[in-house]
Amino acid sequence: MTVNDWPPIDDIPAWPDVEDLMCTYFERFGHTCTEYPDEHDEDGQPLFENLLPIIVINRGGGGSPDGIVDVAIVQVAVTAASRSESWRVMNTGIRRAVKAAEHGCTIDGYTIVEMSEVVGPQQLPSLNPDHREVQLEFQVNVQRPR
Repeated sequence: MTVNDWPPIDDIPAWPDVEDLMCTYFERFGHTCTEYPDEHDEDGQPLFENLLPIIVINRGGGGSPDGIVDVAIVQVAVTAASRSESWRVMNTGIRRAVKAAEHGCTIDGYTIVEMSEVVGPQQLPSLNPDHREVQLEFQVNVQRPR
C-alpha cells in the first residue's frame, strides 16, 4: 500500500535559473557571479582585485502566482576600484541594460517578459568610508518554457 500519491512533475518544464540568466546578461560590464570570489587564489596571488569590477547577483524573492511567469526580485551588487567607479558601472551599465529590457528580451533562449528597477531602501549605510560596493534591486519576470 502506498501512503503518498504524488502528482507527476515530468511534463512540467523547470524554471530557468534567474541568477544565471542575469550573470549572462550583465557579464559585459564586469566579472559576474553569485557569490564573492576569494581574496586570493590557491597560490596566494591576488584574485579579487584582479577581477574588478565584480557584479554579484542574488535572487532575493518573488515567485509565480500564475504558474506561467516567474516574478523574481534580484539584488545586484557592484564592487569596483572605488565607490564612484562602482556607481559608474551600476548607472552606465547595469541600470541602462535593465531599462533596455523593460519590455522584454531573450537570454540563453529564455523569454524575459519584462525587467525593471525596484524602488525602495536596499542598502544600509556603511561605517567604513572605503566601502566600495553599491547595490540595487531589480524585478525580472521570466516566462517558464512550454
